[in-house]
Amino acid sequence: MKEGMDRKTKLIAIVGGIAVGKTTIGEKLIEKLDRAKFIEEDVSKNEFLPDFYADMKKWAFHSRMSTLAMIASNYITINDYNVVLMDRCLDELITFARLQYEKGNLSKREFKVYSQLYCDILAFAPKIDGYIYCTCPSVVSLKRIKSRNRVFEQGIELDYLDKLNIEYEKWINTLDSNKVFTVNTSYYVNIDEIKVFIDEL
Repeated sequence: MKEGMDRKTKLIAIVGGIAVGKTTIGEKLIEKLDRAKFIEEDVSKNEFLPDFYADMKKWAFHSRMSTLAMIASNYITINDYNVVLMDRCLDELITFARLQYEKGNLSKREFKVYSQLYCDILAFAPKIDGYIYCTCPSVVSLKRIKSRNRVFEQGIELDYLDKLNIEYEKWINTLDSNKVFTVNTSYYVNIDEIKVFIDEL
């Protein structure tokens, strides 16, 4: 994957749980950046996601592997841009896998295989230069989920979002704080401040 990345390009990951405003921020940021590309997460490419939400225990491993493949493919054609914004990156995917393992939906063997592949792919992937961490209370996310009305998401419960947010907090705290810009999307988001953060990286 490294061959596909011009390292003059700043690779910025817009990260966070479900319905936390990542896409909205990406769409607003792209209008303010020169020679920039925004890679939006396309859940329709996740072959097993609807199955997963219908039966998490049966389809957890399939959906995690499918998501890993889907996000990894976003890294292949990145070049010739000053800035690339990614709506989800490889690094953060471990949060979802850890949650499924803790919930008992991934077996110990499945989590081991997933973790090995995750680490191996991450080792070859271009490194993220900066993270825009989008967060909001779970109740806000749930309201947005209901509003955007993706059929397969309608069974998501508040407790699931709470636990996912906990996993994200654990993960984000492992990163270099100088590379993280945290945004509470419950309130007004100053896009110009985020642009300054990107410019200064």
